[in-house]
Amino acid sequence: MSDQSQPRLIVPGLAGLYAAQSCNNVFVGNNLQGNIGGLGAVFDTTSGANTLVGNGTNVINLGAQDCDGDGVADPNVISGASLKLRGVPLGVTVSGAVRGRLR
Repeated sequence: MSDQSQPRLIVPGLAGLYAAQSCNNVFVGNNLQGNIGGLGAVFDTTSGANTLVGNGTNVINLGAQDCDGDGVADPNVISGASLKLRGVPLGVTVSGAVRGRLR
């Protein structure tokens, strides 16, 4: 598990919000519309357990961070987005972790 004590929120011009190395943050009331290509927010693979209450913006959610150290990725929660693209197939890695914990 990486150090989550200093979350980084970067605005690179790609989206209104780019969240990396971040866990357990809440984003509410952010105007993320009108960005390049209409992309409002991107949650990097190093993010997890974040909450975005959107306003019709487009979101790419690659979040796969294990924020609580239980061996399972903690999903970002996104509501109000007009388009949500999810990434990171959890398949074998997560299934194996869950099976191992259930034995």
